[in-house]
Amino acid sequence: MKAPRLFPVLFFILACCQVASAESPKFNVLHIISDDLCTRLACYGDPMVKSPNIDRLAARGVKFDRAYCQFPLCNPSRCSFMTGLRPDVTQAFENQTHFRTAVPDAVSMPQTFQKGGYSVTRIGKIYHYSVPRRLARMGLMTRIRGSAW
Repeated sequence: MKAPRLFPVLFFILACCQVASAESPKFNVLHIISDDLCTRLACYGDPMVKSPNIDRLAARGVKFDRAYCQFPLCNPSRCSFMTGLRPDVTQAFENQTHFRTAVPDAVSMPQTFQKGGYSVTRIGKIYHYSVPRRLARMGLMTRIRGSAW
């Protein structure tokens, strides 16, 4: 007699387990870095620049309005940006130093996305090292593998 009352309870528990185990959908992430561009785009208020495509993208996504330079050179700033570590921690004070020399276990932003199950791809260069020759010559995309990132 008590068994029929258990069915709704068991059904509810199983339904909750099913919902909890369902994988939440991943967002598509397009991360555009152009460190030498400054804010010379219409979406940042520059009246001289006509950039309708990037303006539409900025209106639909997340646009950062307050970014600061960590160091007056590309590599130290990019290493800091991609790892969240200051240049005094990465020991990258010029464009040749690989941040993994000082912090070999640092987890970069692309590695964080990879660990989260994302496919990580780059076009161009972010760091001044480990740019595949074929990528540099042909401008092709490369999937990120290994510790270069």
